[in-house]
Parts: sequence; structure tokens; C-alpha cells
Amino acid sequence: MDVYDEVAKVKILAVDVELQDLFAGGGGGNTTSHISSAPLVPKRKDRLLFLGAPPDLAANATSTPKDPRRYLVISNLHWAVNDVDLIDGASAYGAVGGVYIFEDAQRMHKSEGIALLEFRSVSAAESAFKDEGKAWQAKQADRKCVLTPAPQNVVSTLESLSLKYGCWSRTPLLAPAVIAGVWNSLGKPLPATTTMTTTKQNVVDHAKLPVPIAVQLIIDKLANKPT
Repeated sequence: MDVYDEVAKVKILAVDVELQDLFAGGGGGNTTSHISSAPLVPKRKDRLLFLGAPPDLAANATSTPKDPRRYLVISNLHWAVNDVDLIDGASAYGAVGGVYIFEDAQRMHKSEGIALLEFRSVSAAESAFKDEGKAWQAKQADRKCVLTPAPQNVVSTLESLSLKYGCWSRTPLLAPAVIAGVWNSLGKPLPATTTMTTTKQNVVDHAKLPVPIAVQLIIDKLANKPT
């Protein structure tokens, strides 16, 4: 290689370094100190290109149906047992996937003594079932909780809720079918005032509630009605 080839190579490297400094905000300048003998390799930066709206993940999800044996219905829970107590106790059998304790909104959200419990493995659920939930029995006082497998229709509904919200226990409102399925599996009549129900008898019609006299006077005054 002659002198002219070496000079040409140095010039090409210098131009390449100047361009890199320019795009990097260096503003050019003396670049001879950055010259390297490394071969010139084109640099490629891939960018994601969205030509349309992203697909609906829930609609395209193809997850394997969960084994219904991982879900348990717990009844006869002590009213003082909360979801944290239940998770701590159930974790003794294996990883917990979700917990929800049914509450009565008309009784200051007092526990109905019924809960849904999901384990991440069938073996953990079977261990809890055989042990009759003794891991959290210390919180039960003198009451003995009862564990039963969750009905298949309840499990199917919970799976669909998990696809939408990530986890069924994080949903703002469980479907009425879940509550009906749980209560039917226990042979209990469906309560009229459960926190997660959406039946008409639980919807308060505020228009029919009595209005205090002071509030009514203000309303009439704003409406320019004679008092």
C-alpha cells in the first residue's frame, strides 16, 4: 500500500469521526485524536414502526385453561380473618395466586365468612384441602373453616377476568355469576347485600332517599322557588 492510499484512509476515518461527533452534538472540531485503525463497519439502528393500532391482547390470548383443582372455596371463616391473614397462612402450602374475601356492605363491610383462594399449583391446593386449612387456624378462634373445590363455572369466569385485569382478585367488581356459583356450591341462599353483587336490589336509588330540610331549602332557593 503506497502513501496515497494511507492518506486516503486517514481522510475517510477523519470524515467518519467528524460526522459521528456532529450527530452526537460534538460540533466537529479537532478529531484527529479520535482516529482509530478499526475497519469501517456500517452501524445499524433498528426502530419499531407502528403502522396501526396494536392488537387486542385479550382477544388474541391463547392461554392454556387453568386446572380447576387449584381453586378452593373457604367457608366458616372467622370475621376477623382478612386477606393478609389468609395469604400468610395459605403460603405454608405453596404459592398463592389470588384471594378474595366476600364482605357485606350493609354491615360495615363485615366478612361473610366465605372466600375464594387460588394456588399456583394443584399440589399446593391439595395440601391445603387435606390439611383443612390448619395453617391459618390460629386466627379462627374456636371456629373450623371448611374447604371445598371451586365449581368449574366459577373457575371459567375467574379465568376470563384474569385475562382482562391480569388477576381476577384485582377486579373492581366480580361477576354476579361468581357469587351465585360460590353460594350455590355451599348450598346457601344468595345474600341480598354482598359487596361484589350487581343485582338491582343492591343498587341504591338516591332520588328516593329523604332529603334533609336544610338541603331542600337551599335547592328551592337556587331554583327560585318560594319557601
